[in-house]
Amino acid sequence: MFICSYECTFCESCTTEMNFICPNCSGDLVRRPTRIKNPLEVAKFQIKSKFFDES
Repeated sequence: MFICSYECTFCESCTTEMNFICPNCSGDLVRRPTRIKNPLEVAKFQIKSKFFDES
């Protein structure tokens, strides 16, 4: 998957055909970044640190 800064997404073959330029906003199309962590674990950590951190 490829994505622009406005989160338009395209497959690899379409992106190549469009020369890596988004047809909607004329922005660059780049590979969608992979998530390293599980989104639920990230949210759990954020909630704990915001509401239960005693610093």
